[in-house]
Amino acid sequence: MGGNIDAGFLGNGTDTGRAIDLSTQGGHIKLAVPENLPMTVDATIEVRNTLFDFYRIKSGFPLALQKDEETRNGVHIKLHTGSGIFGSGDVAVKLRTVNGNIDISGK
Repeated sequence: MGGNIDAGFLGNGTDTGRAIDLSTQGGHIKLAVPENLPMTVDATIEVRNTLFDFYRIKSGFPLALQKDEETRNGVHIKLHTGSGIFGSGDVAVKLRTVNGNIDISGK
């Protein structure tokens, strides 16, 4: 499925045991969450063209960012990944896009 996703977490920073799982192809992901949300973030951008440095993970939270490359079924893929654990990490946040940006902000 393609297109942009603009989402927000309804609730407060005390919510636990919940999950956010967003994915798209050819679109951007924008997610707003409470600043004190206890979450574990796993974000990935797959780049399947030559515009590797065009796409970014932007976050209001201090994520560990990495760039990597791999080959799948003979196709060269470049990856931007971002991860981090905040507070107890109870809320799993998984974000995936192909050829798009990821923006995570606090509200």
